[in-house]
Amino acid sequence: MIHMYPCAEPAPKYAFYDPKKLETKPSFPFRPTTFVLDPTKAKTQLGWAGAKHDAAADMATWVAGYKALGLDAKAFDTAEDDAILSSLA
Repeated sequence: MIHMYPCAEPAPKYAFYDPKKLETKPSFPFRPTTFVLDPTKAKTQLGWAGAKHDAAADMATWVAGYKALGLDAKAFDTAEDDAILSSLA
């Protein structure tokens, strides 16, 4: 599994870990098995051209919505992150 360290640096840091070594099961969206999504079937069978938006370009809208809900001021629970990172030691 891959876990992204929360950080203020421009480039995120990644840690590879085995979720089976954790005392608790990781919460969504983390899974103990590989999970892959691929739009190829929708493109071929439905004639879908694919996404017309770019996640990086849409980020300002997502951040504005996040802040409008007051989620940026909400306390952030890092207990699960701490458990994952301590399992790497």
